[in-house]
Amino acid sequence: NHPRVRDSFKKPGYVVELAGFPALSKYRKKVLKVEVPQFFGGASVAHVAFSFAAYITTGAIALIGQDVAYTDNLTHARTNRLAREIDEKFIVKRQAFKVESYDGGEVWTTDNLNSMRLGFEDLIKVSPIDNKFYNCTEGGAKIYGFEQIPFKQFCEEYASIEPVEIVDHLQSTKHYDSGVILKQ
Repeated sequence: NHPRVRDSFKKPGYVVELAGFPALSKYRKKVLKVEVPQFFGGASVAHVAFSFAAYITTGAIALIGQDVAYTDNLTHARTNRLAREIDEKFIVKRQAFKVESYDGGEVWTTDNLNSMRLGFEDLIKVSPIDNKFYNCTEGGAKIYGFEQIPFKQFCEEYASIEPVEIVDHLQSTKHYDSGVILKQ
């Protein structure tokens, strides 16, 4: 991120690294001599968020809002003020194509949206996780490799009103003058 982004936060942050940047990794190891968690990313920040979720918990993970398609033939969710129905002109202009939908039918998508779907599918192949993980979007394109369940079911099975243990990651960190915290 931009070097001055940290100035806008009052609490410490963590440094992590995205996989796939070998020159940056080499520099970090050789010059900075620090180890940091490495996450796999993808076509959107949701991929990094998924990797981060797997890193910070052993619990189940739910994807929500990852339609990666034009659900109900709309450009946006029905409640979004920008939503409009897709038509033949839209399909031709965007080179849209159909893929299997969450409910087993078909749904329109485009290369950019479909790349996000493929990113999730590749992510669990390249970096398998031990957590149970689900697509709880309840619409859009089917994401292969993710069990698809309604979010309500996910909450009933995995959410708890029991207090959870808060893990203090700061116990094993080193503070640097720049305000950046690196994991030891």
